Amino acid sequence: MKTIDFINRSAKQAAQDINENFSNIGQGGGSSAKHLNILVLGNSYSCDAWSYVPFILKEIGITCSIGIYYVAGQPISLMVSNYSTPLTGSLSRGMFYIDTRTHTAWQTVIGQNDDLCTHLCVVYNDTPWDIIAVQQSHTTCAEASNYSSVGKLLELILADMDKPFLFGWSVNHVHAGQSDAYYEATLDNIHNVCDFYPIDIVFPCGTAIMDGQLNSTLNVYASNLLSGDGVHLNEGLPCYIAALANVEALLRKYYPYLSVLGDKTRPTDSWLYNKSIPDKQGSSVGFGSNDDGEENAYLAQCMAILANDNPFKRIGGTCTLFRELEHCSMGTGSVPYGTVTNLPIVPESGYTIQSAMWRRDSENEWHTSNFMNTVNANWYIQICVTEDIHIKATAAQ
Repeated sequence: MKTIDFINRSAKQAAQDINENFSNIGQGGGSSAKHLNILVLGNSYSCDAWSYVPFILKEIGITCSIGIYYVAGQPISLMVSNYSTPLTGSLSRGMFYIDTRTHTAWQTVIGQNDDLCTHLCVVYNDTPWDIIAVQQSHTTCAEASNYSSVGKLLELILADMDKPFLFGWSVNHVHAGQSDAYYEATLDNIHNVCDFYPIDIVFPCGTAIMDGQLNSTLNVYASNLLSGDGVHLNEGLPCYIAALANVEALLRKYYPYLSVLGDKTRPTDSWLYNKSIPDKQGSSVGFGSNDDGEENAYLAQCMAILANDNPFKRIGGTCTLFRELEHCSMGTGSVPYGTVTNLPIVPESGYTIQSAMWRRDSENEWHTSNFMNTVNANWYIQICVTEDIHIKATAAQ
């Protein structure tokens, strides 16, 4: 097991540790790194959740080509009805594309006034898509009958593709003012679709947002992570959370020894500049001079991992408890230090609490034992990255 200490360090240092230990995958698209070709068929939510993905992947050392077929409010049924018939009317629409081997910003390859239909995006430039992901609209996601067109859409895509590819599902987030029942119905419907149809990979970007909205540190940004319209994700931290969830899903599929934990991307306004973000939503939040950007980035990464562990369930902001554990006292005297009690993490959080004792010596190295007799030893909580990259909380005195 590879173990990295994240306590009493900045997220920046943690990122450097991650890179030193795990990043030998071909920086800049080397021979060992697979170039990923991804098409997302969706709506403005797809722009929110996918716009940062190519830049985060490039930071890790993975190049990609991503296309986003965007029609405002587009449900699955519209992707089917206009599969071969170009859209007309005033609906905002377009296809955005980026190839990070040659592009440093998003390109608009099919614009508002051009002929645009699902078929043209699927066959765009004869791109050998590795993944074609679809996304439902936020106004139709909670009603099961609105998924009846999924089978027909997959059938039409299969008829167009002459190379192997994976079907993906990009989980949409839910706009402001909806009930808990609406959230649950949305995730239940998506879960049923992914079980019933041959969906090979789930991108839980919407789940990560739902979890982040339950986190007291994150949900103060923008309007509970949503932009001023109460529908879209605000630029900065909200879009970063969603993008990290999608990147984590890709890493688990293609690079299971990598994780978004420790990612160095910080989507400030200066970072956004000149990237031509599709359907941009306001200015960046969460990474300003008055924000704790490193803590926000760390929590965003935790939300992404939490959502990938539980893509169809709102777990909430339990990752903040990792930092709270740092301040716990396990007692003194003759009590065996391996006995850990009253930890503020519940079993439902999905994480393992190990009743183990860790000591950091004067050389900053970690040691374990069942008992500790040294007076005033330096005891800490340690966050571990295990071989399968899931976060695990290890309690120590």
